[in-house]
Amino acid sequence: MLDDEQHGESGGVEAIAARLEAITARLDGLAARVDRLAETVAWLVEQTGCDSSPDGLDTGPRESGS
Repeated sequence: MLDDEQHGESGGVEAIAARLEAITARLDGLAARVDRLAETVAWLVEQTGCDSSPDGLDTGPRESGS
């Protein structure tokens, strides 16, 4: 009976490990998407000359010399 319980637990552990691997893969994919989004935002800021103030409000185009 103890062997059956251990086998069942092992299968449970393997299932949990597989699920964690799947979750990790999804998180890696999301992290890559966030990185690409950050690159796009940086490019847009560079192209438009716009930036955001620390309070999150758009300050509009940056003036030269500031």
